[in-house]
Amino acid sequence: MNQRVPIRGRAVLKTKRGVLTAQTVDISAFGVCLTLPHALDVGSCCQFELKIHGDPTRKISAVGQVCFCLHEKDGYRVGLKCPLGEFIG
Repeated sequence: MNQRVPIRGRAVLKTKRGVLTAQTVDISAFGVCLTLPHALDVGSCCQFELKIHGDPTRKISAVGQVCFCLHEKDGYRVGLKCPLGEFIG
């Protein structure tokens, strides 16, 4: 089962376009969903960092592959596929 956990905050992505700041939407054992001001190419890879607040606060640094990029009124909804099971509990 791929349970998505809503998270609110910021993520920093390093892409071929440079460094981008994104808003976090949700996270699962298989990836993260973000909102960005710019589109990313489906299939491209990027490094990202984000924090999961809690007790304790955890910082995630991983490389993900863009599996979808949808244009929305507030930017682009982007899904990054990567193994994050150790951060979901």
